[in-house]
Amino acid sequence: NRCVDWTFGGKVIRQYYEGESFDSFPGVSAHTAAYAREHMLMLLDLAGWENCLYMDTDSLIVTESGFERLGLAIDSLKLGHLKVEGVTSDLEIMAKKAYRFGGKDVIKGVKRKAKRVGEGTYSQEYFTTLNYSFRSGNLDSVQTYDGEVTTRNLITNAIVGEDGRVRPRELSATQEAIWDIVKPESSTRWTWWVDIDWLANLPCLEPRVSPPVDPLT
Repeated sequence: NRCVDWTFGGKVIRQYYEGESFDSFPGVSAHTAAYAREHMLMLLDLAGWENCLYMDTDSLIVTESGFERLGLAIDSLKLGHLKVEGVTSDLEIMAKKAYRFGGKDVIKGVKRKAKRVGEGTYSQEYFTTLNYSFRSGNLDSVQTYDGEVTTRNLITNAIVGEDGRVRPRELSATQEAIWDIVKPESSTRWTWWVDIDWLANLPCLEPRVSPPVDPLT
């Protein structure tokens, strides 16, 4: 494994460049995340898709009807249950991980204490990097600085229908293009969201080498 020693003011900091550490097992976090997604899907079905306005990793924004349907799934004292974070009649959803809930902006990359200084522009505090500490000659304290972040680059990689619902883009390609994505004989593949049943039943798709496999595994 490659390592680099940084020496400064009598201190030596050794930085290693390697793969997963001995005690690290990504399978645990992967299966935990997969189970959480299944659990959120169950809650979405319970609330009713028509009553869900927005869903994130571990939260739902639902209508009053959806709230009533969730019923026993809401209990702030029970592990795995939902708790009410807020109620509003003023909601604006701009993109994934970017919405205004009442008078509060919730945007990925924008800290809670950030100050709005313009349309889509916020001022917030940042921590300096290790390289900056070396250049400035100060390794004994944590330094911060004020910077601006904009929300112009919101992720909108989906289709908004006339009914206001957001739907994911669907994969449509020729047999050669699909096999180039899946590549069952290769250890490196593009990661796409693909409905495996749809993929397996495509009339243009005839197995070569091996049947279609889940590109997410």
